[in-house]
Amino acid sequence: MRGRGLAWLSARLQYWGIRAVGWIFAILVTFVVISALMPVVGTVVAMSESWPEEIADRLQPLVSVLAAIHDGWVGGVQSSFAGFASPVNPVSSGNPSLAAHAAAASQAVSYGLTPYRLLVSAGAYVTFAFLRRSYYSLRYGFADELLRMRMLIVVDPQMALVRQRLMLEKAVSELTEPMHATQGVNLFSGIQALSMLGKLPEREKGLAHAVRKVGNAAVHPRHEDQRVLMQPGNAVAVALASERNLKRFLAWYRRHRRRGAMTSAEWERIRHHFEQYGPPMDEPGADEWDYDPPQQRPAQGLTQN
Repeated sequence: MRGRGLAWLSARLQYWGIRAVGWIFAILVTFVVISALMPVVGTVVAMSESWPEEIADRLQPLVSVLAAIHDGWVGGVQSSFAGFASPVNPVSSGNPSLAAHAAAASQAVSYGLTPYRLLVSAGAYVTFAFLRRSYYSLRYGFADELLRMRMLIVVDPQMALVRQRLMLEKAVSELTEPMHATQGVNLFSGIQALSMLGKLPEREKGLAHAVRKVGNAAVHPRHEDQRVLMQPGNAVAVALASERNLKRFLAWYRRHRRRGAMTSAEWERIRHHFEQYGPPMDEPGADEWDYDPPQQRPAQGLTQN
């Protein structure tokens, strides 16, 4: 395989090693969460015996499932847990329910992973990951990119800002496809064009420009905002705020990407506004990213915010 030597193999091993560590950590967290919930499950199962007969009959299938999960999780040590086998006993101080359940949960975690608990924890995490990805896909349309970006915010928030801008550009590019043949892919112009056509509400326009600007600040070393942006503690906060802005924009994009897309006739109607100026090609980064037109030479009908 051309180009796939030891360096490629080493990179792939490192990648899958990091992924494996992430999965192991996620399964362990899932195990702790489920163990913390088991005292509540045991208490609900025990209290179901005192419920009115009509309610108990209706909820019997659910109670049976909870009892099976509880018995399988606790195994042969349920007698050690006051919160597992019966309603919580009062304690002398503090919140009785919280204190008793916290003690029972702590004891449940201390028994560690058994094959059954490992299997249930792994299954619960896989189910959660699938549901989360499905939700992101339905609501935002960029499920895999958003999930990877959340991990990137922790590891490299500056790069996360760049990825956020790329996602925004991809969404805007899809909405402004008729512009590409003559105007090229220019994020600023795409946002302004959608706004001029009345397809992009002011709120979403502001969100898009906010993500665009912090992305520019993250990628251009000469940018005046990068010094402040990259100070310790600032980058993560800015990346999280930009992620919220991007998600709000993508939620709008997901709902309106068909009726909000530009047609060829609409582009021809506003095309002359964008042909009155062009970004200077000798400007560093003009080809790769975008260019905010200087205030002294704005295009007619366009304003920069």
